[in-house]
Amino acid sequence: MSEMIQPGRYPATVKEWGFGRTGKGDYQIAIAFELIDHPGRRLTYFGGFSERQAKHTLNALRACGWRGENLANLAAEGMGSQEVNLTVEHEEYNGQVQVRVKWVNPPGFGLKNPVEGQELLEFARSMVGFIRSENPATATQQRTSGAQQQANAAAQRADQYFNGGGNGSNYGAPPQDDIPFARLDF
Repeated sequence: MSEMIQPGRYPATVKEWGFGRTGKGDYQIAIAFELIDHPGRRLTYFGGFSERQAKHTLNALRACGWRGENLANLAAEGMGSQEVNLTVEHEEYNGQVQVRVKWVNPPGFGLKNPVEGQELLEFARSMVGFIRSENPATATQQRTSGAQQQANAAAQRADQYFNGGGNGSNYGAPPQDDIPFARLDF
């Protein structure tokens, strides 16, 4: 038995396909792919045509190159003419872990101009400030530290006003002279 493919994304080509029915009687398609980086290794995608599944299945067929409208005529309408990227995951079924093709996507996930290497590093560096400002934990910490700085500055000003703040002035202290206070009783 060959080693189980790990979860991830894999470039692949279509090798064959066929239509059938599930145990519940729903229509489905099985598409066998060969992994480009693992020659001879095949994985099968199962796509359904229920109301919930049909859109995803049609997107998978389009990613494989199919451009038609007639499911009975896939080969003549481009099926298998495009390489794809498979998203593979592990799932447990009847107590055993199995490999499952979750998504079939066009290469590059449809990006017209992929950004990689040095350009990606430069872009990432340019976004750091914005990302930090949008991070709730960082933004809260910055707001808290800003509010704390304002409170500290206000306390410092109050200390200077009432206690002289160590600068030799005593705005709030009683006068230091020999003049007695007069008491007036009415």
